[in-house]
Amino acid sequence: MGKTEVAADAVAVVSRQFFTKGAPDGDAEDQELLISVHRFVTRPASIAYEVGSTLNMGNYESARVSVRVEVPCYREELDGALGYAKEFAERVLGQEVEEIHKARKSGKKDLF
Repeated sequence: MGKTEVAADAVAVVSRQFFTKGAPDGDAEDQELLISVHRFVTRPASIAYEVGSTLNMGNYESARVSVRVEVPCYREELDGALGYAKEFAERVLGQEVEEIHKARKSGKKDLF
């Protein structure tokens, strides 16, 4: 089996449905994506990374935001998978914290 056959075997078309934040109930978006799927020949290892932040909301209130990413991989890929999980979790946490701060500054009461 050549490299081209392996790559072709690792691609799948995935249809996903998700609800947009702030959209009316039942309002969903459909997307069709072409993603590369990692097929494991042996039992995979797994590595996880979690990061969180507690935000002072004022008036003796706080909000806790956390992001956890778990990545299946081969044992030989653990370092790279940890780097990926860490970068992803920290980026998403930063975006969520920024969104909460913006909503709070604008006076929005319903943050979640």
